[in-house]
Amino acid sequence: MKLKIYSLILLTVLLGTGCNTFDDLQVNPNKPSEVSPDLILAGRVYGIFYPGSTIKNSAVYSNQFIVSPDELYGAAGYNFGRTAINYDGIFQCDQMIKEAERIGTDDMEPYKTLAKLFKAYYYSQMSLWVGDIPMSDAMKGEEENFTPIYDTQKQVFAQSLNMLKEVNTELKDQIAKGYLVDGDVLYSGNLTKWRRFTNSLRLRLLIHLSQKADELEGDLELDIKAQFAEIYNGRNSEFPIISDLDDAAQWIFLDKDDHRYPSYHANGFDGDEEWNQRYGVSNNIIDLFKEWRDPRLFVLCEPADVLNAGVEGREKMFSSYEGMDPGNTPNTEGKRMLAGEVSRINRKKYITATGEPGILLGLQEVEFALAEGCARGWATGNAETHYINGIKASMNFYKINQAEIDNYFSEVYASNPSVTYKGDNEVGITQILEQKYAAFFCNSNWEPFYNVRRTGIPEFKVGPANKNDNKIAKRWLYPQVEYEKNETNLREALVRQYNGEDDRNGLMWLLKD
Repeated sequence: MKLKIYSLILLTVLLGTGCNTFDDLQVNPNKPSEVSPDLILAGRVYGIFYPGSTIKNSAVYSNQFIVSPDELYGAAGYNFGRTAINYDGIFQCDQMIKEAERIGTDDMEPYKTLAKLFKAYYYSQMSLWVGDIPMSDAMKGEEENFTPIYDTQKQVFAQSLNMLKEVNTELKDQIAKGYLVDGDVLYSGNLTKWRRFTNSLRLRLLIHLSQKADELEGDLELDIKAQFAEIYNGRNSEFPIISDLDDAAQWIFLDKDDHRYPSYHANGFDGDEEWNQRYGVSNNIIDLFKEWRDPRLFVLCEPADVLNAGVEGREKMFSSYEGMDPGNTPNTEGKRMLAGEVSRINRKKYITATGEPGILLGLQEVEFALAEGCARGWATGNAETHYINGIKASMNFYKINQAEIDNYFSEVYASNPSVTYKGDNEVGITQILEQKYAAFFCNSNWEPFYNVRRTGIPEFKVGPANKNDNKIAKRWLYPQVEYEKNETNLREALVRQYNGEDDRNGLMWLLKD
């Protein structure tokens, strides 16, 4: 894919160069001034949707899914440092809009709409990292404004949600006109699936704001409950959402060069000793699956070497699995792994060329978002139905046999109080959030962390591995370049949010009651 993109860019450059005037010679032939919007689209899709949360990503440690016995690869230290605010992505989106406008035909409109979608994604993600960010005053370098003011987090989310609502309307019109896009390496130009992703992303952002739902009820700028109800009631018509596993924004790995699962090793287990010792599964996830008597455990993990050793069928025995403590030191947990006392990730699954799809936003998350919103009373709907749908979606994602799924819900669900839905109350919401966390296992990048940060469910482990005064960090720090280039506006934002301190433990607006 990268080779195709680079080849097309090179062709564009070659066709546009010649030996005519002095002005022509002032144009850098290695930096084309005009690029087809489909090429920019391909780059943006790859940059956003290429999976950021596979087994090889650092998020799996802070999400407390994976525990490494080697501190070099990552421990749950939570000493978050400075992040990079990604305005380059915003710039590329603006360029895609400009190139579509340069061509000027009606069938270029979808590129402008998808650029707006991506901008909403970028801005909301950056705000989730740090809090307030420049938005309405950003990207004005051509006007010689290099010190943009910071929008509040409320303003960032209000604008992002409004942009997503506009995208839904625009895509509806473009779909009716039969428009398509090239360069779409995610959905192959299917604007209907992009529309479903758009509304599902809007649901995600609303769920992020759950702490503010009561405070902002009736707010003209950002009424969370009303927006959720609008999507929920229109999910089969005006606001279609992801409703099938195949609708997911996910990266499918192929057994081809540059397309294989990130942890693939051609020589298998024996060819990568690092792999054999690196990926233990947290007791956060194993204990939940054991409590629920859930068959997903047998897909994700391997039995601990010494537990039920020599017993036939032990890979299907819950007592054969034991998790590692993500709060403990890598040295201590590494000794347990070497002694065969804990479970590794399923190497027959995750060391393969295809692994599993890398999900950014999928059906599981959408169903649990619907369940949570209904349980909180934001819309009139059956939270238990969506709760069950979310569990089933996760089981189907892991290819659990349908007969086994049916048996689980007819036998285990009905009799196991830890999994049977307890109703639209705090206990029921806790069940939804725990199941959502489990369904996130090693996918969706930092989204599991954001959900635990927002709700405290499940409770993350804190122990000797922690490098943040025994606290789970709440945010990343602003990039150093902001202090160097835009300090006055940054300082104002810090005073407004965190009493003037760039504090990784500070509570951003959306986390405050």
